[in-house]
Amino acid sequence: RDLGLEGWGWEDVLPVFTSCEDHWAGANPPHHGAGGPWTVSQARVQWPILDRFKEAAAQEGIPATDDFNRGDNFGFSPYEVNQRKGFRLSAAGAYLKPVAHRSNLKVVTKAHVAGLELEGKRVTGVNFLEGSSKELSFAAAEGAVVLAAGSVGDVQILQLSGIGPREVLEGVGVEVKHHLPGVGGNLQDHLQIRPCWRLSNCETLNEKANSPLQSIWIGLQYAL
Repeated sequence: RDLGLEGWGWEDVLPVFTSCEDHWAGANPPHHGAGGPWTVSQARVQWPILDRFKEAAAQEGIPATDDFNRGDNFGFSPYEVNQRKGFRLSAAGAYLKPVAHRSNLKVVTKAHVAGLELEGKRVTGVNFLEGSSKELSFAAAEGAVVLAAGSVGDVQILQLSGIGPREVLEGVGVEVKHHLPGVGGNLQDHLQIRPCWRLSNCETLNEKANSPLQSIWIGLQYAL
């Protein structure tokens, strides 16, 4: 919004995100919603070592928190997960599967987007390769085209289509259809550090998963 994009400020988009959510604890405005297609659950696996680690973190000044998805990420808490009845819930499971029967929906799998078709600066459709075919297929857009290939995949599709910084596109031989300097800029790593320790005299998931008998027991627990 500060850049002139009306409707894209934090206060504008937050209600959209919460309307998608079905949080295990119910609606808790403004950061959590209930009744949406995207299930957020507590992890079903618990280990005593995690409780001990939580206590150790508190001794070092890292407080426990019951929710680090409310704008302040500082604190120690188990992750919440996108699961429904113990099964991982993907975006396809949440949004596509419930409406797969609709006559106006066609899902094409094993397809690779080759680029966008443009008329001037307006996208009119998508060129894609289906399966092992080397011939392009085309899906025409009657309304809008929505890219949802991720922060890197979207950039690649746009730049392959000639949308992006002129110097970048010309540098790799792509015809410039729309000089748009921001495409591919300001990407930031989402850093995650995974410290590892060797433990003794306590149960861990690795210990059980590396044992054939314990793996069977884990499977039975999941089934029950």
